[in-house]
Amino acid sequence: MWESVKLPEVVASEEKLWARMIAYKGFKIYYDASVEVIHNHNESPDQIQKRVNLNKVAQYGGERKIKLAVLSFCKVFLGLYFLAESKFSEAYKYSVAHAKGYLN
Repeated sequence: MWESVKLPEVVASEEKLWARMIAYKGFKIYYDASVEVIHNHNESPDQIQKRVNLNKVAQYGGERKIKLAVLSFCKVFLGLYFLAESKFSEAYKYSVAHAKGYLN
């Protein structure tokens, strides 16, 4: 499948766009909780904030999304600190960057 439908070269949300593309081609999408996916953009906190903000503007427009900011902070922090076993300071820094993207 990867050979027939490549990840699109876009600014953000490439996995969502890819999922739509494969569904359009007739493939089915399944959730498998046993699969571990590591997704890393290798970005600084400032770059993360800008990327998340681009996604927010594209999906919801320019208004602040406080609930999404809180949810994003919690999801990223819990994932980094407990699942990826990152240091508290690293988990906090990247969680704040994600949350700020929804607040600009």
